[in-house]
Amino acid sequence: MHEGMERHGEHGGAHDPFTTRISLSISVLAVILAITTMMGHRAASEGSQKQAEAFDQWAFYQAKSIREHGVRNMLSLQSVITAVDKDKSEKLKEDSEKEIAKYEKDKEEISEKAKEFQKERDLL
Repeated sequence: MHEGMERHGEHGGAHDPFTTRISLSISVLAVILAITTMMGHRAASEGSQKQAEAFDQWAFYQAKSIREHGVRNMLSLQSVITAVDKDKSEKLKEDSEKEIAKYEKDKEEISEKAKEFQKERDLL
């Protein structure tokens, strides 16, 4: 029996092809798992970043909407007040209408950008 133990100790199972294949398979699986975990963490981080960028764009959109609303209110008020200087009043009205058109265009661009960030987030 002592002899059998020495033989087993000599080889230690290291030269057994089955053990070598199993060890190699486990090592490969561990590497694949590590890479998959890292990529998953990276995708989650990028997804969070895209969501934050989308939130920022929607906040910017809201700010533009508030400004547009203020200009619209001023324009409404101007329509019911009798102007002392008709030329200045007309110029103010034209400027306000241009400003409203600019806010509408800006909001559309901001909205598209926010939606694009959300799509990128969803893909991640």
